[in-house]
Amino acid sequence: MTRLRTPLDAATAVLQNPSLPSGDDERFVGFGVMGLPFASRHYLALRQFPAASFSPGYRSVWHRDPERLWTFYATTPGPQSCARFFSSATPNDTVQCDIDVAWVTPWSLFVGMPGLLEWQIDIRATSSTRLMSEVGERLPELAWTNPAVLAVLGRAAGQPAQRPNLRPDGLTPSKIEVLCLVARGASNKEIAASLVISEKTARNHVERTYAEIAVSNRIGASMYALRHGLVKNA
Repeated sequence: MTRLRTPLDAATAVLQNPSLPSGDDERFVGFGVMGLPFASRHYLALRQFPAASFSPGYRSVWHRDPERLWTFYATTPGPQSCARFFSSATPNDTVQCDIDVAWVTPWSLFVGMPGLLEWQIDIRATSSTRLMSEVGERLPELAWTNPAVLAVLGRAAGQPAQRPNLRPDGLTPSKIEVLCLVARGASNKEIAASLVISEKTARNHVERTYAEIAVSNRIGASMYALRHGLVKNA
């Protein structure tokens, strides 16, 4: 048997053969990003289910804002998506919209909702993911429905993600400074004034920074800065 070596391998396998397990209860098959906390106190999660027993295949993005209110976005109506199970936990209506999921590399993917979200996800092993994997393999099944256990796991997973990473992806201090200014909404002219350089040079710095972190615009750059804890508010 061929061993799946990357997240893309695993996702491709389930998308090419989305076989539902047997049973009479509600079932779905697919993959997802369990959830990422940001330094801004926003939280995002992704689900892509090519097959379900209660609906056509669908994609869903979960968003929790700093006030801890959830909004569920999906390519199918609320009763035919993740909101079917969790909508009672939020006063916000489910949003049906297009959701694009594209693998950029075997270890990263792009999630886009036109006019709403551009999200680059880099999948890699960290101290927190290794810890969660070790703990998860040893927990009994009942522990996954225990609120106290889940609260402890949430704190263990969330805290490392909220710590500032001063040199994500090997970015130089100057590129990090540019990225922080972009995330705070600074124009090229304002970046030039802040760094005491010409506007043309500022524009070049911005474009090179976009290329290095594999984004194409200010929204993607801002999301990257938030995800890596480079700014507290953007």
